[in-house]
Amino acid sequence: MIPVQAITTLLAFQLGGEWLQSSFDLVVPGPVIGMFALFVYLCLFGPPAEELIKTSQALIATLPLLFLAPTVGLAFLGESFQSDWIPWLAACVLGTAICYPLIAKLLQTLLKRSGRGA
Repeated sequence: MIPVQAITTLLAFQLGGEWLQSSFDLVVPGPVIGMFALFVYLCLFGPPAEELIKTSQALIATLPLLFLAPTVGLAFLGESFQSDWIPWLAACVLGTAICYPLIAKLLQTLLKRSGRGA
């Protein structure tokens, strides 16, 4: 069962990010601002509680479900998508080809810093 306090913490940071984004008319999405604020908070006040770690891991495990709706939505774009499928496909392939190696390198660097890397 997911603890209420951990969910409340995550939602509070997201809501704070949404508030900052709408108050100052920022270009960055509110959830990204909230995630950055949570990162800064954890850097200043130490590691998160075990409940927050478990809750975050449970949410990350269900993350692929969030991509289901946009993927299904592509089927309903019809003619507008037919003319733009090449740039869309190129963006997906290039984005994946660029992001995965960068994420792998970042993970290696962080594991070495923590002493768990080879």
